[in-house]
Formats: sequence, structure tokens, C-alpha cells
Amino acid sequence: MRVRILGTLLPCLVACFAFPAGLTALPWNLASCDPSGEPRWHAFEQEVRAVKPGATLYVPKPYPTTDAQVIADFLYHFRSLRKAKNSERLAALPLPNDKRVVEGIDQERVSYHVVRVENWTQMRCGWQHKQDFYYVVQVLDVASGEELTRAALDYSGLFVTSINMPTSVPGPVEPSARRLLPAPATAMDEVNREFGLQGVDPEYFAAFGTIDCDFIFPCLAFHEHGLSYVVYRHELFEVSTGGPKLMRGKDVGTRATNEALLSTLAPDERLISLGGPVWTVARKASAAQVRHGFTNFR
Repeated sequence: MRVRILGTLLPCLVACFAFPAGLTALPWNLASCDPSGEPRWHAFEQEVRAVKPGATLYVPKPYPTTDAQVIADFLYHFRSLRKAKNSERLAALPLPNDKRVVEGIDQERVSYHVVRVENWTQMRCGWQHKQDFYYVVQVLDVASGEELTRAALDYSGLFVTSINMPTSVPGPVEPSARRLLPAPATAMDEVNREFGLQGVDPEYFAAFGTIDCDFIFPCLAFHEHGLSYVVYRHELFEVSTGGPKLMRGKDVGTRATNEALLSTLAPDERLISLGGPVWTVARKASAAQVRHGFTNFR
């Protein structure tokens, strides 16, 4: 089941990002939304918390804080979408594997795994509501352990997108990339073993750019020796506040600016968003550089 409902849930994508003075690491913690948005964000949160069942913004567990609450919101959306299956926005359904997904959930033959994904995209500080992070819900067949479907909810509990997962189901993500997301600490252990690292502070994130990390197929970020790295397509890239500070609308974000900017990137450089209108250039790093704390930015 592949669905996107972004019109009402991701409105007016205006965001803000700031680089505090003296900060040399933790680029994903640098987002600073314009405080003038606080009244709008507070009003939106109050509306989500107060709406009644059946309303567009209703979720049974608004702003969930536990896996059980996230799963309850997912199941509400799943069942609501099934009821709306004949509506215009879902006219393309059914897709391959829908029957297996529906039967597995209805007959309680599935388990659920929830992971948090930080939002490094320009939608982080939305005009109407903030979207600091997302929850990814992975639905697994209990008997086989195979992942059947995956969905993303924003941190209010509202639905963002979903996709059926087996490698036999066609979709925009290559089958080889459709792997179960372990807990970030487990993913970090795997990266450390693969590259001989001692990375810490792992987190999943979504980002735009030529480091393109989808909400439900996120990338992993981590620190080592006080420097910041991301893992993208089994390669390591350093993300630094010493890198270029590129502003959306001025340096990036239009066809002309994108073409001009991308033509200047070296083969080991990638463009990446940092949670608002600020973007930067990440540089490929070898495992040896990471192990010894050698930065690509001077």
C-alpha cells in the first residue's frame, strides 16, 4: 500500500534554521525555528489534541510518546484509509501485497517495530506546525519475520506516507535498499563493525539533496572524535558547520541555482539539507579518516 497525503498535513512549508556561534559539531541539532511561529504551532497542537473522531486532524493518541501510542495512531490511519479506498486520492489502489497486509493486520498475525527519524528537510519548521521528527512503523509477519508494509507518521501522530515492503513489490526504492530498520544503536554497531569505527550518538534522519534520505528509508548519522558523519549508500560523508552555508531561494532550491551549484561539486561532495532553508555540502570520508579524526573541512 503506497499512499501520500501531504496536502493538509504538510502545509505552507516555511522553515528557519540557524547556526549558533561556536558550535562545531552536532549539525542536526542546529535548527532554530523563528519564534514568531510559536502561536501558530501552539494553536495547531491544541486543535489536534481537541478534535473529535472523524475530523481531518483526529488521531486517537495525539503527539504520541510511546511505541504503543504510535501503533494506535498507525492502526487508526490504516483503517480510515481502507474505508476511504474508493475515494479519488486512493484511486490507484489496490497495489500488490495489499491483501496480505490487510489480512495480517486484521487477523493480528503481525508485529510492529517503531523507530524515530529526525527531520533534516526544509519542512522541519512548517508554517502551520513543526515537524521535528517522524515515527516509522514497520509491520512484520510474525511467522516469517518478513516486513509487509511500512508507514511514517509525523510527531503529532498524523499520517504522512506508506509503502508495501517485500522485494517482489514494485516501488520507487530499489529492493536491495528495503531492509528492516533496527534500533539506531544496533545500526551503529553494524556500521562500526563494517568500517572499523567507534561511532556514537546514532540517529536516523530524512534529508533532501544529493544525499537523499527518504522518510521511510532514512539514513544514519553519528559522531566520532567530535566530528559529524552520515552513512549514505554504504559510504561515509562528513557534515560540518565549516562547510558552505547555502540558503534556499538564494543558493539552492530553483532549477537555475541547483544546476549552477551541482556543477561546482567535486566527485566526493554531496548536497544535503539541514532542517530548514539552510543546506550545506558534505564530503566523502574514508574509514581511516573517521577513525583518526581527520576532517575534510579546514
